[in-house]
Amino acid sequence: MGAGPGLDVPRLSNYVTDLVLEEPEPSFQRYLQAIYPDIPLLVSPAERLEMPDESFDTVLTSLVLCSVARLDTVLEEIHRVLVPGGQYLFLEHVLSGRPLARAVQIGLNPVWRPLAGGCNLTRDVRSALLASPLDLKEYQLVRPGPLIPIVVGRASRRAR
Repeated sequence: MGAGPGLDVPRLSNYVTDLVLEEPEPSFQRYLQAIYPDIPLLVSPAERLEMPDESFDTVLTSLVLCSVARLDTVLEEIHRVLVPGGQYLFLEHVLSGRPLARAVQIGLNPVWRPLAGGCNLTRDVRSALLASPLDLKEYQLVRPGPLIPIVVGRASRRAR
């Protein structure tokens, strides 16, 4: 979801048999269609994927959840399109637990969001995942720098 410029596509192609990209941004859509003409591209927003229920074994987001309009709706949509037992893999930045870093993120957010395509520096991804219909399996905080932590993890659709 949110394929952007498709930087992950060459690596993902080594691990999956069928790849579908989703990207709502028209400029990225044109670029993806030109660079990867043989890969299906969904142009629907993440909140309303134009795919049937239980369509995917795996859904991946990488620095996407910060810019969606409705985080709860996106997580429900991921749940909907996953097959029972399917996995959701994510790498997302989140609000820091460190007071100074958190204050900087909160202070920067009103200026940052319009400049960075709607990227919200203050999303609480863990709480949203726990409130979603997905089953959170792994959640690891990584600090690549002093300011904005990254979470990597895995959730699954509960098997029936």
